[in-house]
Amino acid sequence: MHAEPSFPPTFRVTVRRERERTVVVPSGELDLATVGTLEAAIERERAQGAKSVVLDLRELTFIDSTGLVMLLRVESHSRADGFTFSIKDRPGPVRRLLTLVQLRDRFLHEQP
Repeated sequence: MHAEPSFPPTFRVTVRRERERTVVVPSGELDLATVGTLEAAIERERAQGAKSVVLDLRELTFIDSTGLVMLLRVESHSRADGFTFSIKDRPGPVRRLLTLVQLRDRFLHEQP
């Protein structure tokens, strides 16, 4: 029996502008190859005047250390620039990693 080759999941970022906030939703794996795409999307929203950015991490299947560093960088920029930055997560690999490295409590959390 011949196994089908497996390909890494496609990474994509969608943005929804809501009344008071902008919701950025990455899906797939957040790693060295994709972190720049997500950070650029967040920065574009900030450059266009977003005062509140929610990063919805519930569709991520994986996050590595470059993803964690990016989260910390955006959170730090939010403090310095005065915009609101929060995340949404769910039980799974992302929450597990944030909890393991004791960073989950550092971020404001949006209710699902």
